[in-house]
Formats: sequence, C-alpha cells, structure tokens
Amino acid sequence: MSEQQFSYENLEGDFNPASAVRKTRAWSVAALVLSIISILCCCVYWLGLFAGVFAVVCAIVSRRVLGYFDGLSVAAIIVSIFGIVFSALMTYVVLVLMRDPEIIEILKTELEGAGIDYSGLALRLFI
Repeated sequence: MSEQQFSYENLEGDFNPASAVRKTRAWSVAALVLSIISILCCCVYWLGLFAGVFAVVCAIVSRRVLGYFDGLSVAAIIVSIFGIVFSALMTYVVLVLMRDPEIIEILKTELEGAGIDYSGLALRLFI
C-alpha cells in the first residue's frame, strides 16, 4: 500500500471536520500581552511578578495546544523573564533598601538639594 493510498483510506473513515480540534494562537497572544504588562508594571513589584509568571504559564499552555513553541510564545517567555527580573529588583529596592535609614536620609538631602518637595512622593511612606 502506497503512502498516498494510506492517507486517503484514513480520510474515508469517521472523519468529521466539525469535531477536529482547532489549534489557535490565543494562548500565545495572551502570554505576550501579559509579558508586556509585566515589563510595564515592574514598578508595582507584585503586579509585575504575577503577570510575568502567568505569561510563562500561558506560553507553556500554548506549547501544549499548538504542539510547538511559536514565535509569540518564545518572545513572551523572553520578555516575561525580563519583567520578572525587573520586578524582583524593584521588590529588593522597596523591601530592603528603602528600609535603611541612611538611604532615606541620602534621598531626603538629594531631594531637598534639588528643590523638590517630597511630601507627596512615595518616599513619604518610608520617612
């Protein structure tokens, strides 16, 4: 039996195009959107971390649905890794460095030297 005959015999069976699984790139698009959100929201450290992690999860689900990593999924993984790293750095800055009284004093003197009123800034939370 030739390869061509074999493929025609497979189609003559119980093949129903309506029941075929449609492979979509929706998970890849969702992963890319979430990874861009993780970069844009890296200053809000928890939002950037969650968006980056969910972007990686969506890219992996996309791999399961499509059967391969498409370009959007690969781009989403790369961008979300940057978003996770930036968010982790911001977490470190907010939770560790901004609790140090010496750094707070340095920031206060720099802001006062530049003539900036820091009363309405986020720095006010730590002073």
